[in-house]
Amino acid sequence: MAVSESLRPALLGAVAGAVIVALAGFTVGGWVTKGSAAAMAKTTSDEAVIVALADICVHQFNGQPDAAGKLAELKAQSPYQQSMALETAGFATVPGQDKPLMGVGLACANKLSAAS
Repeated sequence: MAVSESLRPALLGAVAGAVIVALAGFTVGGWVTKGSAAAMAKTTSDEAVIVALADICVHQFNGQPDAAGKLAELKAQSPYQQSMALETAGFATVPGQDKPLMGVGLACANKLSAAS
């Protein structure tokens, strides 16, 4: 296909412009691919679920007898130990489930530790 000499600069400019716009959009403009958007959405939803389930864990923990004394014992432990203790005691497990969702115990421990 023969392209006239007067049209060639316009076509080259259009191609160069498209490349520049694409590079700027993906690097600075915040554009993402479908796969990246799906991964970000999954991460965000997982974090939201963990926060919601951590609230249930806190409620279950505070509903036990002598919750204040148990909270003092819990705060004396390391964050890992707190998370494991909450999971073992069943507070991090949502009613109706067999086991806790990963991250709920730690989120619950953080919320309980922040409580005064």
